Amino acid sequence: MIVFEEKLRELIELLPVLSDGSKVRYDWGTIDVLNKFLSIVDNKSKYPLIWLITGKSTNSYVKREIERNTKIVIAINSKKPNELNNFQYQNDFKDNLIIILEWLVTLFEKSGITQIIDMKFDYEIVPNYSIATKDKGVLDVWNAIVFEADLLIKTDRCVNENIKF
Repeated sequence: MIVFEEKLRELIELLPVLSDGSKVRYDWGTIDVLNKFLSIVDNKSKYPLIWLITGKSTNSYVKREIERNTKIVIAINSKKPNELNNFQYQNDFKDNLIIILEWLVTLFEKSGITQIIDMKFDYEIVPNYSIATKDKGVLDVWNAIVFEADLLIKTDRCVNENIKF
């Protein structure tokens, strides 16, 4: 069985590095797992981050597909959370987050194994983003883009690793 979360990890590894040399990181899970991820000390930057929100996948063994209403947060740590939205847009969204969103859509369109159902997706630009559920929030303050789409992964195909971003 192919697991949606791991197939998405494999695909995101294909994304190029940003102009500042940073590589997008990927992980997934609940708010508790996210905060654990953010609190672990390691030698790599945690940002930019693509975080897949936990969700239910529908597997079709007959069609060899996995379908999911996918919610992804593309985030970077907000260095100046007290600045207004125009500053956040010019410094974080325009130069990083929107580029990553465009890469992600390109990846889903051209990977050879993924399809955005009906070629429709939603996104929201959120300065100073914080997930909060039952008095729990994200440890860091983010500038983020929340991407949502019904995504289909075909499990009987090979990944196109020569995507032009």
